[in-house]
Amino acid sequence: MDNTQALKEGWGLFQSDGKLEIQRLDDPEGCEPKFDGDDAALAFVREKAKTSEYHGRALALLEEKL
Repeated sequence: MDNTQALKEGWGLFQSDGKLEIQRLDDPEGCEPKFDGDDAALAFVREKAKTSEYHGRALALLEEKL
């Protein structure tokens, strides 16, 4: 999955300790983080997934890696 849209929104799919996670961007270029933490970024993606195929694919990738 291409992270381009995710990075613009302030989150991304990252490998952490051998598993795929949705995390906020801690240090986005030229601005403050858009989310208070990783949980807030994941909540954003879950909400967007209700109407967005892109966000739904991101969640599906997480489930595949569980």
